[in-house]
Amino acid sequence: MFFVATSAVSDYGLSSDITEEVVVDGSDGDAIALIDIQGMIASNTDALDSGNKDMVDIIIEKLERARTTEKVKAVIIRLDTPGGTVYDSHIIAQKVKQVKQEKPVIALMTTSATSGGYYISAPCDKIVASEASLTGSIGVITQITDLDGLYEKLGIDVYSVTNTQGDVKSMENLSDPNSEDRAVLEQVLDDYYEGFVNEVVNGRDMTREEVLAIADGSIFSGTRAKELGLVDELGGVDKAIEIAEIEAGISDAKVIEYNTYIDPFSNFSLLMANKINPLKVYTDKISADPGMYSYYLPK
Repeated sequence: MFFVATSAVSDYGLSSDITEEVVVDGSDGDAIALIDIQGMIASNTDALDSGNKDMVDIIIEKLERARTTEKVKAVIIRLDTPGGTVYDSHIIAQKVKQVKQEKPVIALMTTSATSGGYYISAPCDKIVASEASLTGSIGVITQITDLDGLYEKLGIDVYSVTNTQGDVKSMENLSDPNSEDRAVLEQVLDDYYEGFVNEVVNGRDMTREEVLAIADGSIFSGTRAKELGLVDELGGVDKAIEIAEIEAGISDAKVIEYNTYIDPFSNFSLLMANKINPLKVYTDKISADPGMYSYYLPK
């Protein structure tokens, strides 16, 4: 029996409402929205059913607010993430494209914006990174945990019943590099990889050959990424603001950071979840929901 490792913990899971904070004063007219994407990009579970939205929902909601707020003329997405699930990275990138149709979107890489973080950055109008930022890691990985030995020790039996017609690929022979089950999974990952490559080709105006030459999971510094064409400018938030103003044709813009209100009950809920389940640090790494999860993550 196999389970696929996933991460369900995120600060965004404790949030319910979006708040606005002016972080750079400007004129009373135009504004730039600053939206953070931090940590693993993955929808998180609400174990105690507190009703709070998850990380991905909140990022989408922030992007939608920026898109529909008239005074917001440009958006800066500030990333500090190692990547995340294929699906969640994809739907955020699709939302970025929607916003981009109406106003400029600038990606600002801080400590890291690798794999899923770069997938989200690729469609942005411009990408800014510091010399020390880590980015790249264009590739796909699926991590699978085999719990057979543990289940046997605990006396837990797992029974799988499948249809009797056809050759069912049950994903139970993945340790064998020549198995049909593994070939099926590898084809899925190849499809995801192609999607990643295409995002970079289209978003960065690079040729397929140029992207394939570096799309081997390698991680690059901001400096090297700029040389390769993966990043436009080196700098920090000031550089991102400067570029956002140029792209939007504005000046002296106010920068408004979209934050999330933390419900005190949610803090208590998280504390109680950890107290009730001392193994939570381990079980959070295994999805409670059935299915297979693939990630845009560094190797």
